[in-house]
Amino acid sequence: MIPCRVRAFRSALDPGLSDFPSDVLVLAVVVDVLRATTTLVHAFAHGARSARAFASLKEARAFALGRDVLLCGESGGIKPEGFDRGNSPSEFTSDVAGCDLVLATTNGAPALARTAGASHQFVAAFVNVSAAADALSAIARRNAGRACEVRLVAAGKMGAPAAEDDALVGVLAARLLASPGFELDGEDPRPRCAAAGFDPASGLVRGDLQEFLLATEHGQTLVQLGFERDVRDAAQVDAFTRLPFGRGGTIGPGLDRSQAVEIPLF
Repeated sequence: MIPCRVRAFRSALDPGLSDFPSDVLVLAVVVDVLRATTTLVHAFAHGARSARAFASLKEARAFALGRDVLLCGESGGIKPEGFDRGNSPSEFTSDVAGCDLVLATTNGAPALARTAGASHQFVAAFVNVSAAADALSAIARRNAGRACEVRLVAAGKMGAPAAEDDALVGVLAARLLASPGFELDGEDPRPRCAAAGFDPASGLVRGDLQEFLLATEHGQTLVQLGFERDVRDAAQVDAFTRLPFGRGGTIGPGLDRSQAVEIPLF
């Protein structure tokens, strides 16, 4: 059995993120708690068909031109002119069922674009943290005979770490490393989840995540912009059992753990 390595990245701009060896199964887990990955989980839970991420508004607009898609995202936290949706989870309800989304945001969409070279990409947030951890564990077990690496990628904030993303990366690392078949490669991110009310040893919730998110720099900015509901939505641990995944920068609905006894992946 070859242990699956767990690596943590505190920003999507980390230069070490761009190397994707062809002989390694690289599972890139993108985390942007406030708000892109939380919003994408909401969208897919309500029936969205796909989401394609772009690193800039210009690229997203150009791709969406003439296509039957929903142009979604934000700039400075606000929905850009001409976009169909912003970046609030509550904007993505049953009316997005069957829709293809084109996404451009400040941090989360570039993180998805920069991890497009991974074998598979996953979208994780506190709202689906257990589904993400369970699926990654199952995939690692099924691929125990080959080199495997889970990259926990915090989108961060314009190249700098973001406390809320660091916390979720810590939770995921704790849950994976508490299971057989995983080993840590590099700096240990687990202690960073304690401030969010999670146990660094097990990754299980022990405190008030909502209070933590509201107190973060990003959370306070969103409250000032009138998006306090978004922060509260992001704090709903395991509100969904869906884990969206894809590759090449395009994400699909993935799987719903409530409907799958076995994880039919890879």
